[in-house]
Amino acid sequence: MKLLFKFFITVLLLLLCSCILNPLEYEDENNWTTYWIDNDNPNSNVFNVIVTSDNELWAGTDNGVSVFDYENWTSYTAENGLESNNIYSLAQGNGGIWAGSSQGLYFFDSTSWEKKVSIGDILVESLYYQNGSLWVGSNNGLFQVDSQGNILSTALSGSQISSITSDQQNMWVGTSNGLRKLYNGSLVKTYNTPDLSNDIVKSVATDGKYLWVGTANGLNRLDIANDIWVQYTRSDINELQSNDIFALLISNNILYVGTSQGLSKFDGTIWSKISPEEISHVLSMAIRGNILWIGTKTGLLRGEI
Repeated sequence: MKLLFKFFITVLLLLLCSCILNPLEYEDENNWTTYWIDNDNPNSNVFNVIVTSDNELWAGTDNGVSVFDYENWTSYTAENGLESNNIYSLAQGNGGIWAGSSQGLYFFDSTSWEKKVSIGDILVESLYYQNGSLWVGSNNGLFQVDSQGNILSTALSGSQISSITSDQQNMWVGTSNGLRKLYNGSLVKTYNTPDLSNDIVKSVATDGKYLWVGTANGLNRLDIANDIWVQYTRSDINELQSNDIFALLISNNILYVGTSQGLSKFDGTIWSKISPEEISHVLSMAIRGNILWIGTKTGLLRGEI
């Protein structure tokens, strides 16, 4: 009996030591709900997700636009006025929703979709709404349009624009050939390697102090005031799930990093991985309160953070 008791205690101690020496590598393992919004097809690409001011969730997918009121889904496709079902970007504007597709720019006024012919049939990969006008990132440059979809200005002609954000003074534009800094719509500065870890910029986000830039080979942080760069890769940060950074989001001083292999986060001090089994190939993110929405190559996920 004493021998059995000693064996039990030994095993218990070994298990305890194992837990102490090898803590869980990931957070929130069982905290996610998966939605197949494309007719229950688990292979839907959710290119972009946004949460609107009236708390609806909008998703741009490879099968049109889907809207979720947290009870039911409503979908819009080519049958509803969209010439293309590949919707790469979304933005809320005054009176409706803007959508960027593989065949131009559209606006939804809560009743119907209208194509904005001033942009033409170009691929619209990114949208950014600011101060009553919309910035449109395309495969042929950056456009500023008014509420009617008329072009107000153009910039970076010939560039493929992947992502757009702004701080209080500057606009930051990610392209297939580096980062561009604009002021009042005019180019101020261009950043390429070696400032960046890679010239293919896929995502940008800022909290006003720092600008975060996700590339095809690493994550980069710019101290905006001092123009100082820091680079992060998996060789330095094991918790960074991949060097291929598709999406960035900042909320409550936490940076969420969506990669081709899953989701990581950084609170300014500690890096951690999130839910590897449920999240892969993160394409987009949106947040509302304590709910994080993640668009992936295999559907949409909802998690509490």
